[in-house]
Amino acid sequence: MCGSLAGFNGVCVGSPVEVIKTRVMSAAPGEYKNPIDCAYKMFKNEGISSFYKGFAPNVVKLSLWNSVCFVLFE
Repeated sequence: MCGSLAGFNGVCVGSPVEVIKTRVMSAAPGEYKNPIDCAYKMFKNEGISSFYKGFAPNVVKLSLWNSVCFVLFE
């Protein structure tokens, strides 16, 4: 249970940063000035939900990983 909650919280905090990083890395040259510009354009054009694309698969992945890691570590 703790591993699943840790995975969920990790995705809640880390997902926006990961989505911004992915978009900046895959953007055409000159599309974004910096990550803050990317975040501003995402929020302006697509809304807050754009920061959490791929949320469910990431929660499943991190929850399973943390659950196994906590059991094996202890």
